[in-house]
Amino acid sequence: MVADLERILAVLSLDIPAVRTVATTLLLDGKRDDAFRRARDELFAAWRAAGLSGIPGPGASS
Repeated sequence: MVADLERILAVLSLDIPAVRTVATTLLLDGKRDDAFRRARDELFAAWRAAGLSGIPGPGASS
């Protein structure tokens, strides 16, 4: 049940702007610069705020 809820919350987070930056960088094998790291940290923060477990904290390695 928890795993299912985590998947649902992760999908719902796809609507935040940071996801576009992270997805584009990862899909196009782009440069993981400061903009990428800020977007990644924002996405992780959204997941943590939603209660997902196992999400790295701010400043996690790229």
